[in-house]
Amino acid sequence: LARLQDKGKAVIDGQVVPSVFPIVLSNNDLKWEKTAQTNIGVDLGLLDSKIQFNAEAYKMVTSDLLFSKGIPPYFGANSIISNIGEVENKGLEFSLATVNVEGELNWETRLNVSMNRNKVLELPNDNADILDGGAPSHIAVGNLNILRVGKPVGSFYGYVYDGVIQEGETVLPGNPEQQPGGEKFKDIAGADEDGNQVMEPDGKIDSYDRQIIGNPHPDFIWGLTN
Repeated sequence: LARLQDKGKAVIDGQVVPSVFPIVLSNNDLKWEKTAQTNIGVDLGLLDSKIQFNAEAYKMVTSDLLFSKGIPPYFGANSIISNIGEVENKGLEFSLATVNVEGELNWETRLNVSMNRNKVLELPNDNADILDGGAPSHIAVGNLNILRVGKPVGSFYGYVYDGVIQEGETVLPGNPEQQPGGEKFKDIAGADEDGNQVMEPDGKIDSYDRQIIGNPHPDFIWGLTN
């Protein structure tokens, strides 16, 4: 069922009446996300299991991702949940457990390390970038998260830091801060006559200068218990 929200009033036969309209449309073609996964691992025990080692490598591809896709306003709603895109996760996991002392005093050590690499394989609309709110990159403001093919999910999309503004330094137009001590950002790109991004400095800071500046995923995770 479509979700409804009260949005003020409407006029019917000259009478003002409360009105509602759908803000998210239902989608009868929705289906479950699908994941194909391959795992290879080894478990090793030595010295009557006083030393135990585990290692695993995996690759996982998830398709038909559930995503809220923006739609034109004339549909009467802002978005619709759809199955779109593919994401890959692959990584390694290791663990080592040792019994160092056994008797009246027991001493065990456990170490685990894992790493995962994540990237977008496919997006709708000819693999076009998807930003927070669905706005084109030159219209959306501020720092955002972006989905881009070949990059990690949720990559940070923003201005490239270029140091601190110094006394007497000329600051490019459009830089968010203009006074000494404030942040300054790099002029990386501009736009052509048709509004398409061109990777050449244009002497000002604007939304065309935003780039992928990082991602939220750690290089690795580790833990040690003694």
